[in-house]
Amino acid sequence: MGEVNALSPKDIDFKHNVVHVNKTISMETKGRGFLGDSTKTYAGVRDIPISKALRPVLERALAEMLPNDLGLIFYDTNNDCVIPTSNVNSYYKRVCDRCGVECHGQHSLRHTFAMYSIK
Repeated sequence: MGEVNALSPKDIDFKHNVVHVNKTISMETKGRGFLGDSTKTYAGVRDIPISKALRPVLERALAEMLPNDLGLIFYDTNNDCVIPTSNVNSYYKRVCDRCGVECHGQHSLRHTFAMYSIK
């Protein structure tokens, strides 16, 4: 989620149908998030294909993006700060609970994507 929360409009490439992943949200020792200038590892820099289902979600996110100093698509404008992964994890768990879905953490979504994208 740190990579998702670090996306800016220039990372969304509809022409080539990919999302460029090249940075992440990291945590300071005091628990506040900040925009890093790279991914956690060099191997984390990659392009993710945009599926038919994802395209309208990204288009809507870009259309509803609020201005912020960092130029991020997903940003907490109420508190004027990046969205930390811990906030996303808490929200994801609440959504799963409301829907009656067993929650294994949002990181499991990445594994699900990897499993189905290689078929």
